[in-house]
Amino acid sequence: MEILIPYFNINGTDSYPDDYRLFSSMEKLKFNNQNYWLCNYAGKKELETGVNNCADYRSYLKAPLLPIVIDQVTNILTDFDDSDTQYTVKENTDCIATGKLAIPKQNFRVPFIRTDTGRKAYMIAAVDELGNFTITLNFKTSGEWLVNTELLNSELPKAVFSIAEHKFKVV
Repeated sequence: MEILIPYFNINGTDSYPDDYRLFSSMEKLKFNNQNYWLCNYAGKKELETGVNNCADYRSYLKAPLLPIVIDQVTNILTDFDDSDTQYTVKENTDCIATGKLAIPKQNFRVPFIRTDTGRKAYMIAAVDELGNFTITLNFKTSGEWLVNTELLNSELPKAVFSIAEHKFKVV
């Protein structure tokens, strides 16, 4: 049976809550801000579990991604072949991206990647109590920088957001 059990340090076979041979495919994960082992358990002992049949955890994994839509970017250079998802900007210049995001008031890091070198740069997104977000973009080096769904979720414990791929041509 697949179960979530509270995380414990594995310090030899005696550290398991039952015979260690009854546990397999153990994967450490974070769920509801607590650490667990997701594993197969073949024993009959009543264990302290997080979610006995993992239904809540599986529902959590299948939750729809929250869409991020950038409505506007300021300080873009004009007269280029830009679009709703491609912008030309000057390096070392503050550009403000704004939009709506249905999450509580908070700040979080947004990773951008430079396509030719793979270097990451982080910008801060601020979401207010009304769900308005603001990201101050300031690329320190020229080149093509992008953000997309995969990159946005790459450092989160679980995919949360979706976004169309946005490219910033920095000159």
